[in-house]
Parts: sequence; structure tokens; C-alpha cells
Amino acid sequence: MKNENVNNDKNNEFIESEILLIEDEAGSQFEFYLVATLQYKDDWYVCLEPTELTEGIEDGEILILEVKSDEEGNDLFVTVENEKIIQEVFSEFLKMQEEYDQA
Repeated sequence: MKNENVNNDKNNEFIESEILLIEDEAGSQFEFYLVATLQYKDDWYVCLEPTELTEGIEDGEILILEVKSDEEGNDLFVTVENEKIIQEVFSEFLKMQEEYDQA
């Protein structure tokens, strides 16, 4: 998946109401709320929530994508294939959310 707009302030934080336009491999575009950016180990990830019901994503489900760069330095969002990494990043997201809610 590639990103049409990205938050360049990668500081493990929750971002309210920023909307990203994501294009899948087939060229279809979808809008997502950028819920959080976080660093896990040496990689950056985004946690996204669809702005409307989207096929393949359950209501309330968070989509986790890895942030990579193309040859020109533009950020790209890449599907995470490793289920263990997804679970670990999601655990980090939940910790961040808990800290944010307590602040």
C-alpha cells in the first residue's frame, strides 16, 4: 500500500483526525484515520482506522502498516506479513493507548 499523505513527526504519539489516503496494489484508494505512529525495534509503524466500513476490516479493527521509504525518500505504507510482528506492534499500541488515556 502506498500513502498519499504522511505525518513526518514520528514521535510515538496519537494523532487526532489526520486522514490518510491509502492506495492498494490494485489502485483502489481508501481513507483512514491515522490513530498512532510508533517505533517498534528499529522500524516505524502506523495504526490506522478506516473512515468508513471497508471490506476485509472489521468495525473497530486497527490496521497496522510498516512505514518504508521509496527511492525518492517518500514514505510508503507496507503490509506487515509476519503475524508475530503484528501482535507485538499491537501490544505496543495498546500500551501507548493506556498511557495516553491516563494522561
